Amino acid sequence: MQWLARTPATSIADAVRFASGCSIQDLVSPEPLEPWMVKNLEEAVILIGNCLKAGKRVSIIGDYDTDGVTATAILFLTFTSLGVEPDIRLPYRMSEGYGLSVNIVDEVCEKNPDGLLITVDNGIAAIEAVQHAKDAGLTVIVLDHHLPGPVLPAADVVVDQWIAPENTSNYYCGAGLAYKLAQYLIPGNEELLEKLSALAAIGTIGDVMTLTSDNRVIVQEGLTAINNRHVTRGLQSVLDVSGKAKFDAITIAFYIVPMINAAGRLLDNGAKFPCAILAAETPVPRHAEKLLALNNERKEMVKAQMEKISSDLNLTDNTPPIPIVVFSDFVHEGIAGILAGKLTETYHVPAFVFAASHGRWKGSGRSIEGVNLVKRLDKMSEQMLGYGGHAGAAGLSVAFGHESDFITAAQSVFSDVKPEDSSVAYYDVTLVEGQVPSAFKEQESLEPFGEGCPKPLVRVKGCRILPGRNGSLAFYMGKNKEHVKLKCSAFSILGFFMSDAYKELGEPEYVDVIGYLELNISQYGKELQVNAQAILPVE
Repeated sequence: MQWLARTPATSIADAVRFASGCSIQDLVSPEPLEPWMVKNLEEAVILIGNCLKAGKRVSIIGDYDTDGVTATAILFLTFTSLGVEPDIRLPYRMSEGYGLSVNIVDEVCEKNPDGLLITVDNGIAAIEAVQHAKDAGLTVIVLDHHLPGPVLPAADVVVDQWIAPENTSNYYCGAGLAYKLAQYLIPGNEELLEKLSALAAIGTIGDVMTLTSDNRVIVQEGLTAINNRHVTRGLQSVLDVSGKAKFDAITIAFYIVPMINAAGRLLDNGAKFPCAILAAETPVPRHAEKLLALNNERKEMVKAQMEKISSDLNLTDNTPPIPIVVFSDFVHEGIAGILAGKLTETYHVPAFVFAASHGRWKGSGRSIEGVNLVKRLDKMSEQMLGYGGHAGAAGLSVAFGHESDFITAAQSVFSDVKPEDSSVAYYDVTLVEGQVPSAFKEQESLEPFGEGCPKPLVRVKGCRILPGRNGSLAFYMGKNKEHVKLKCSAFSILGFFMSDAYKELGEPEYVDVIGYLELNISQYGKELQVNAQAILPVE
């Protein structure tokens, strides 16, 4: 692989500015948006006030991913603080699927006739279900951030920024919208709003929203609350079992979001479990440990099923079909999207993975840069029972017995697509060994990093490796000694699965390393390290 400089950046700040397109001032001190600046949110607040004065009961319909779970928890805590404990209903992933349905509306009507129904992180596409709710006499508010279709739901109020995108400077996820609603409803309750900002930050990170403008404010405030332990007792229990001492956006994305997602992925009605935990105001360590166990089970399942798929594909010449399509009776539908993503990451082409579910194939697709998945699926809509999503990811279903029809149509629709070029990779800024400590401090001042503001990938030139007590330059770790740690004067280089790469270089005293600057915090203290993506000969 050839590594090239992406930009002419000469500092971490330059690299971040180039990547985000924002000024350093806007990244360090982004301007918050007042909640009434969100289109139709004021109307939603007025309607909620009228419903509460009239004594109407409140039902909240969320979603089973991290965004939907945190959004639902935010609304639950907000209404509870107003003296109204809402009923919560999250869809069952396997037996019901995404979003508000007619059956869920019937449940709500049975419990809360003439009540207020609020959808969050769903609802914009639930045309039939919302109409059913209105016909049944419910008041309906839709809080959603997904793309609307040609017809809007017949809700009393619809809050979705995509209705008037030209008037929007910040696109919230469901949790972000729920948090803005909370800011409007309980402006004086600073203690609760701080706790809610933590949940909103997790939802924003989990739904991979752009970390600029007000989303950046939410994540900055939420991370401060998390690291100061100003969160619900339930969330603190989850943070504690993660084993992490400090949390940034990347730590949340890799350690907390998967735990919240796991129950909703593996269990039909699993999403209510993390939602209840996050809203809990008493410590729930055993429940948090259950989330951790479910996530570990999910990881093992992904590993085993990915190995089976790779074996079945038997792509010995490394030339995959375009797109890759897998119909499998051993895949768990809750992880089909993860598997599709791994196939895309491995083979650099769009991929679809389907699992058998309730008499049909239920699948997920993932795409590559420049290939809009949903627009391609629009051209083969007759081959599916249903589909939806966006440019990079989609959910879809296909009838049993129509597998070959789908594959043939997909190969035609994607016939012009070429694999992404994996022979060239890019880093953001070049440093010398002595600059690493100051560069890390500069990087810390520019957090959080994520979508729209990626963490800089650095090339550190001429790193001198210091020998250990046994005289060896390298410390090899792991069950099969597949990882390597190299000690420099002010930091360490940690290379996962890079033992062979270092050995192939001849275990030299000097190397260039490309990686991410991190602070490793453990029981032994703090250590600055470069999480290596490549170990190269000195240029």
